[in-house]
Amino acid sequence: MVYKWPPFRLSAEVDRSRRFVFTDALWLGGKRDGHPLTEFDNYCRPRAPDDALGARAALLQHQFTFGLLETVTEKKVPESQLLKVMDGQTYLTDTNIFGMMVDWHKKIRSVTDKRDNDSYAERVGAALNAAHSQLQDEMSSGVYSSNNSDALNLLPNDLYLIVASFGAIAETIIAIAYISFRISSIFSGGWPGWGFVHKYSRYQTNRMVYKGWCPFTIHMLKSVGVSAYNYASTRGPFLPAQHKPNCERSEHTLVRGVVREQTSTNFTFQFQTPPVAYNLSISQEVAHNISNKLHYWIHSM
Repeated sequence: MVYKWPPFRLSAEVDRSRRFVFTDALWLGGKRDGHPLTEFDNYCRPRAPDDALGARAALLQHQFTFGLLETVTEKKVPESQLLKVMDGQTYLTDTNIFGMMVDWHKKIRSVTDKRDNDSYAERVGAALNAAHSQLQDEMSSGVYSSNNSDALNLLPNDLYLIVASFGAIAETIIAIAYISFRISSIFSGGWPGWGFVHKYSRYQTNRMVYKGWCPFTIHMLKSVGVSAYNYASTRGPFLPAQHKPNCERSEHTLVRGVVREQTSTNFTFQFQTPPVAYNLSISQEVAHNISNKLHYWIHSM
């Protein structure tokens, strides 16, 4: 059986500001290039990890970023695609991820045989499930537990940005897989979320509140996804010019009347398009209309 694909296509010709996936995170080091393409589950084995905590944390960072991307795209990712050096420090960056996802989308579409396409989707789903389970374990009692942040010489927000980058990459992979593969049972509604990484987000949340974000809004953003919350943290809240920071809302309570319901002209908007994963995440209830909605989204950019 050969698939007939919907008419929309992703385009790499999009402004950089419309490609947000995650906030730059510290790169913990270690050489990555030079090893053969390896599946996610076996990524660490040929790399002979050092028993030292720092070396283990670095290797796992390789696995959850390069390893996961290489497993799902089935091609090597050069270090230059995900790393940048700024002020003498190396960072994991999302600059090239959208372009990588566009190429992957095209690759999936080239697999027109139903059996091959479904098999590919199942491999991607297995890798994502493995990453989801492993990261939860590492954050609970493993290398990335909060007890190890001092030993790793990481500030609490540094540790959060590292694990948040893992979740954001996975979210983006799921979003692209959902619109690219023709097997719906794997990537449609009910996929496990990555919001558990927010357990380390206290510093970032406090900073957002200080900037004027409502605690209730922050809570809702976290429930949307890792990319959406981290995107919002890079922007200021949409506040009236005469706004005073006297928010009476909590994480679970919203007081009506803080913003006028009718159209207002005294707002200063700091508009940017939401992140890739948030733009592409479409619930199961609207799956029947996915082609038209994504076609509109792509052309609206």
